[in-house]
Amino acid sequence: MIRFAEFLHQEQQQDARAAQHAPSAMEPLAIPAPAKETSVAALKRLKKSYPMIEADAALLDDASKLLMERMMGGDDAEVIPKLERLFAQRYTDWRAQQAEITPSVPE
Repeated sequence: MIRFAEFLHQEQQQDARAAQHAPSAMEPLAIPAPAKETSVAALKRLKKSYPMIEADAALLDDASKLLMERMMGGDDAEVIPKLERLFAQRYTDWRAQQAEITPSVPE
């Protein structure tokens, strides 16, 4: 599990470096799930789909628990929607945080 957390951390660092050179996105990227996607592939896709979400310890912990569920005999078809909900919720939280940081301009 520690190796997996280290892997996710390295991926996050690479994504952060790439994001520094890319325009900032407020909306998730629409990256479609391939047929017969695995849980690990879904996690990679979701990290790319939500480049604005920082892979902090809490996200890594939650994602690791879901992947552990898969490793303990769970089905990808059950784990992947949970991963998608996790990232969607983190995105919703991120948007709310951005709205607090950046006040809207009155018209």
